Amino acid sequence: MDLRRLAATAAAAAALTMSSPAATAAPGGLDPAFGNAGIARIQGPAGADAAIAVAIDAQGRVVTVGYADNGSYNAVAITRHRADGTLDPTFNGTGTRVLTGTLTGTAYAVAIDAAGRILVGGIHQAAPVVIRLLADGSNDPAYGTGGIAPAPGTNIYPQAIAIDAAGRAVFTGSITNGYNVARLNADGTPDNTFGGAGFATTNMGTGEDYPYAIAIDSAGRILVAGLARNGATYEAAVARFLPDGTLDAAFNGTGKYLTPAANEMALGLAVDSADRPVLAIVPVSGDASMIARRLTAAGVADGTFGTGGRASFPVGTSGSSRAVSVDSAGRIVLAGTGAGGNNNNALVMARLLANGALDPSFGTGGKAIAAEAGKSFICNAMTLDRAGRLVAVGRINRTNEQNTDFGLIRRLADGGADAAFAGGQFVATGLALIGGSIAAVAPQADGKVAFAGVLYDGGFTYYHFMVGRLGADGAPDETFGPMGLRVTPFPTDSSQATGVAIDSVGRIVAVGEARGEGDAPAVAVRRYLPDGTPDPGFGTDGLVTHLPTPGGIYVQGVAIDLLDRIVVVGAKSGPSQDMLV
Repeated sequence: MDLRRLAATAAAAAALTMSSPAATAAPGGLDPAFGNAGIARIQGPAGADAAIAVAIDAQGRVVTVGYADNGSYNAVAITRHRADGTLDPTFNGTGTRVLTGTLTGTAYAVAIDAAGRILVGGIHQAAPVVIRLLADGSNDPAYGTGGIAPAPGTNIYPQAIAIDAAGRAVFTGSITNGYNVARLNADGTPDNTFGGAGFATTNMGTGEDYPYAIAIDSAGRILVAGLARNGATYEAAVARFLPDGTLDAAFNGTGKYLTPAANEMALGLAVDSADRPVLAIVPVSGDASMIARRLTAAGVADGTFGTGGRASFPVGTSGSSRAVSVDSAGRIVLAGTGAGGNNNNALVMARLLANGALDPSFGTGGKAIAAEAGKSFICNAMTLDRAGRLVAVGRINRTNEQNTDFGLIRRLADGGADAAFAGGQFVATGLALIGGSIAAVAPQADGKVAFAGVLYDGGFTYYHFMVGRLGADGAPDETFGPMGLRVTPFPTDSSQATGVAIDSVGRIVAVGEARGEGDAPAVAVRRYLPDGTPDPGFGTDGLVTHLPTPGGIYVQGVAIDLLDRIVVVGAKSGPSQDMLV
């Protein structure tokens, strides 16, 4: 056991919690004005969280679903944000919910029925299910068993979901080859009028098939889009099923359409007012353009759209079409991921007129990019609200930080930033909270408390240099960083902060160790401005590392002298463990 580490952690804990709780701030007692009865619980950010699907309810609230990293496995995660971009506390009390379990889970799809209930499709407890939640975020006891209905058959999981006119959940997704489609009754039981046992299957190509998107047209016919393999070629593939689950022979004569030898896949699907399928296309290799295809209602390429039913154009230096919607004017809106500068990803968007030409009234020449300095966003899904505003979700992370959060953004109908939604910025929401420990604290003159320590990754394999700040009331100080934290992951190995101090102008100085050459612990010093941004006038992006001896140094603490010089103390690594300053 490393007694030096134990002593440092114990000292930090003693600085935050003193003795048994007391009703008043008696000498030596806990301060009831700080945290919860004198104890502030600091939760770390999520590990590898991501939003995969999005839906908007009748009140304009945005529901996102995906997965949260619980350390040893992923779990189904749901959030609901109000129309201004803030989390909705009427949903599960916090605006977020992570389904507990002991086995893996991920939500891939979401839809909202006419009663405002939320249907979530995906994997829970390692089994394919549809979950129905009431508007308050609790499981609906009238659906399946305790709000959870298993998928019928053995080869289907809900990759994409839609709700038909009768309120039935219709979903698609395949564990092995074939396009599989299933339908559940309003109570969550399999609808045996669909395909005979609640599901239908068809093979699209000669190899593997992967359905990614689903839609229902005005006649109640079910369209599924995705990828089919024929030999060495991948083809975007669309199937149309009648309401009874049989293929619709009126659609291209077979109920199927494949883009011959195109090496493309369809990740997004929408149906316009003329029942024409519109596809968001991603090339399997090569082309870095945004691509859309449109078919006629009869299931053939629509020659009135683009060139032979296909429209392609670059957005920025790169971009791809991940999702598609059709607005009330019949214009086609695409969203995906592209380059955002500084090796970060950004949201790329485009709007097409009915003939496939770019719409000059959207963004710049029909295109728009949403990017933020220091952030990287991968778009997984998009929808339009009733005002025609684009709402996109995916995963977001800050530059050089390993954890990812649910990412969400809303743009105006013309592609511009929507200042009424989170100030026009991306919203990052962490869900599964990973553990850590605090090694040092430093009070500020304004009553806020800075702290330093470690934050564990999702698998508790590595730990990272962490600095944070609490408000005078013990709540995480979001003006310092997301959830009140700043994390510095070093690329070589684990790292940790072991000391923290405040200089004369309020800058926060954290010291600790970063593994260097030969796994020797090097001194790491990072200085932050009072608002939590790394100090650009100190080292490189506020960071300095130094290996004072070949064997390294164990860093124990830090002090600031009257000239704001930083004094680091510790011990030499190795058998002698000499004291070092």
